[in-house]
Amino acid sequence: MQWWHKTVMDIGLNKRPYVVSWEDLKLCMRARFVPPHYRKELLLKLQRLQQGTQSVNDYFKELETTLTKVEMHESEEFKMAMFEKGNSRCGRII
Repeated sequence: MQWWHKTVMDIGLNKRPYVVSWEDLKLCMRARFVPPHYRKELLLKLQRLQQGTQSVNDYFKELETTLTKVEMHESEEFKMAMFEKGNSRCGRII
């Protein structure tokens, strides 16, 4: 709450741009609360993601969740390629 009150005061003093949309608020909050290395860690997690002992459904949910967190809005072909990459290492046939 203190952070938001300070942000509103900074907006009033023209130290910050107005927050007029949900996207503006997300950017403002992300700048304050998400560490800079978070995106890099998510990209590494995405790169290392494998099905392992997870069910296909759980593995795919984790893949989609990680893509969403990284804010990668990729094509279905890209998702399928990532899915197959992580699935092929475990030796399973889908």
